[in-house]
Amino acid sequence: MIENLPWEEVAGNPEKYIQLLEERDAHLQRDTYQVRMELRLVRQIKKHMDTAREWRESGIPEQRQPDPAYDQPTTSTSADGKLPPRKERILLLMSQDPQRQWKALEMADALNESSKGKSVRVAMDELYKAGKISKLPNAFYQYAQQDPDCLKLTRRPPPRSRGQGGGQCDEPHRKPSKAPDQFVMSHFTGDAVR
Repeated sequence: MIENLPWEEVAGNPEKYIQLLEERDAHLQRDTYQVRMELRLVRQIKKHMDTAREWRESGIPEQRQPDPAYDQPTTSTSADGKLPPRKERILLLMSQDPQRQWKALEMADALNESSKGKSVRVAMDELYKAGKISKLPNAFYQYAQQDPDCLKLTRRPPPRSRGQGGGQCDEPHRKPSKAPDQFVMSHFTGDAVR
């Protein structure tokens, strides 16, 4: 493309070519966006077709029962009949099938809040930042599994010199805390480090 530009004309009137190239760029961005959306749709169709084929071959899987080791939020309604907070309902739903990977819009549908997809995504991001759920590639979320080696809560240790280790859990299911006084999971130390 650059080899096709008439450089003498470009040098004589660069504003004209800037405008032409910006228009071309905008057009290509629109085309790229449309292709991305079509690709996304086709991938979703393929995923559903694969699921349908698997169910035809093996039957619909049984619903998984929550693991008793997981802390589950209460599901009762308050005295005035209101639902528990959204975050508690998200955690409850995700704990029922800890292996399932959720998109925010799927969670919104499951909570009967389809019109509040963005609010559900924000709540899921906050739960991720709090370490309650995991955030996976392609905007999937999953219930944060408790690694048996990472069950001891410890305070973030003071900075150490190179080569002494950090005393923090390097497991991918937890986002490291930035605040020094917050608790982080650790399996390198046995006692609370201050």
